Amino acid sequence: MSYFDTAVLQIHGNYGDLIRMSLPDDFDYKTALAVFAVESPGLPFGPSGKPIIRVELHWLFDLWGKHNTDAFYKYFKFDATKRWQGHMYRNNTNGPFIVLHTTGADQQAREYEALDIVTRNFGQQAIECAMRGTSMGMGQLMGFHFAKLGYHTAGEMLLASHSLSVQIADFFKFVTQDARLITAMHAKDWAGFAKVYNGPGNVPEYSKRMAEAYDAAIRVVK
Repeated sequence: MSYFDTAVLQIHGNYGDLIRMSLPDDFDYKTALAVFAVESPGLPFGPSGKPIIRVELHWLFDLWGKHNTDAFYKYFKFDATKRWQGHMYRNNTNGPFIVLHTTGADQQAREYEALDIVTRNFGQQAIECAMRGTSMGMGQLMGFHFAKLGYHTAGEMLLASHSLSVQIADFFKFVTQDARLITAMHAKDWAGFAKVYNGPGNVPEYSKRMAEAYDAAIRVVK
């Protein structure tokens, strides 16, 4: 079996009922599986039981740090050219900077540690900005989409994502509210979907993976 054969079967077996409940009546289930298999990191919760997150420091800078540069750079830094890279943090202003986004066993501990730095050292506005600049749950939806998903704040969105059913429902609510994404999925225009959902970077890679995932769904899900 291919990687996506296995991934699609696992998602179908573990979350299929919740996915079906989250879809409009006329939405193709196998298309939904393919999209979810590519866009989801695979697990809803980390080792601590908290929702999977990724703190995007360049977004925290845009939303709060650029107005508080001294405070921001005491604890955080990122690559000024490729802003989504080189994310680092430190727990105190005398300590060494630590790589934020890792693939190790402590990955989620570091992400939550970065959020905790904001909580400990700055005010409520900074905390909300940090949560708006954080992707959450299986769909890795950015916190700044909170209003579109029916929340009052990004903090409320993160709290709700402690529920597995909410994580899945929010992902498909986000996808099915965007006419561009719906059109692309109905047409199996994977490049068009990737460009809207993921941005213009790596469109060929994302579209290739979605095509493979959809082919796998057709093969293995009866």
